Amino acid sequence: QNTAVRVTQKAVRGASNTSGALPAKINLAVALRARAEFHVQLQNDTAAEDDLQMASELADAASDADLRSQLQMRIHEVRGQALLRRNPLKAAEELTEAIQLAENQHSTYRAVLHFKRAEARRNAKDPAADDDLAAALLIIRTEAKGLVEKGPRGEYEKLWDPYFSRFQSMQQQMIENRIQSGDLDGAFVYAETARALEPMQILLHAHEAPAGFRPIESKADLRRVLTDIPDD
Repeated sequence: QNTAVRVTQKAVRGASNTSGALPAKINLAVALRARAEFHVQLQNDTAAEDDLQMASELADAASDADLRSQLQMRIHEVRGQALLRRNPLKAAEELTEAIQLAENQHSTYRAVLHFKRAEARRNAKDPAADDDLAAALLIIRTEAKGLVEKGPRGEYEKLWDPYFSRFQSMQQQMIENRIQSGDLDGAFVYAETARALEPMQILLHAHEAPAGFRPIESKADLRRVLTDIPDD
């Protein structure tokens, strides 16, 4: 990724006019943001922020408003990820900016952003984390429903595993975070949601669920179910 940054920096310096420099600057913004992601993974927070700051300044030069929003959206996402450990409250704010800019983006990407903000809010002890989890699951279910409606049962089921596997690592991390923080009820809800999501979609869209059925999606749902269980 360092090579990509050097090549695009050279292209910016070598541009002979403004019209040629602008595309090069956009490419450099993308390369810097991508390198910042590597810095975040390596916990090089200062280097990540330096890259993100330069990327943000370059992105503001984009003449197309949609392109500018997309560039800033990804920058806010990476900055939120960088802040997750040391300042989860600020991380949630950055991810909120990304979510707002992602309004017209693909639904899967929006679900990922909500999962990430849920983690940030959990780390900040913000109860709104459950709202993000619910929002992410609603997006997933809506997209899954679209898969079902595109073809008869049997044709779409081959898409389930690759679709739902995209979110498994995020859900597992959230479960581990709940256990480590001592929130065993929250960990149980997350675990049940992750384990049941795929088969539950098949059940619900097959219209075979019993009347009045409600899935467990929050600790309030868990308390409701436990209250209905007979003592014996």
